[in-house]
Parts: sequence; C-alpha cells; structure tokens
Amino acid sequence: MGLSNSLHKRVLRKSLTFFSNTSIYINIHILKISNIL
Repeated sequence: MGLSNSLHKRVLRKSLTFFSNTSIYINIHILKISNIL
C-alpha cells in the first residue's frame, strides 16, 4: 500500500512538472509571436 502510494505521488509530481514546463514553453512562444507582430 505504501509503495504504490509513493509511486503515485512520484507520477503526479512528474506530470505536474511536465505540465508547468509545457505552459512555460507555450508562454515563451506567445511572447515571441507577439514581439514579431
């Protein structure tokens, strides 16, 4: 039970960092596009 719980937390943390990195990447692209326009 404890093992699966820690694994679940690890997966959650990985997906959270992935989503935050993706949103930062998208925001940078939006800034670049707005600078070009």
